[in-house]
Amino acid sequence: MTDTEIVELYLAIPEIRRKQIKEELIKGREQRRSELIRDVISVLAAEKDLIFHSSRQRGHVDMRMVTAWCLHERGFSENEIGNALGKDHSTIHSYIDHMRFYIKHGMKNSCTTLLEELNIKLQHNETFTRTI
Repeated sequence: MTDTEIVELYLAIPEIRRKQIKEELIKGREQRRSELIRDVISVLAAEKDLIFHSSRQRGHVDMRMVTAWCLHERGFSENEIGNALGKDHSTIHSYIDHMRFYIKHGMKNSCTTLLEELNIKLQHNETFTRTI
């Protein structure tokens, strides 16, 4: 099928139906991305309390920071990550900046150690071989 034929078929669809189709596609994409976020968090199931607990204790913050980094590396936006973790996108931006700094400078701290452990978990889970 040529591009012209595709455009003609598209234009043959009533405008109202085209809008509905577009909305359905967007909703479906958002739902798939939300499912992937839940999949990442489910792999980290043992640490769920650390992820969602709103404490400022180092372990809780580290877990949220590393989770945000893992999701960011898989192509999720700061808003999507923030919605999933119950945090503002600016907090997620800060988490990602800190992780980027730690990794870039080869720092060995609680976050990078946790990241290594969680990356192993995520690599052994076939869910994340899918494209986003």
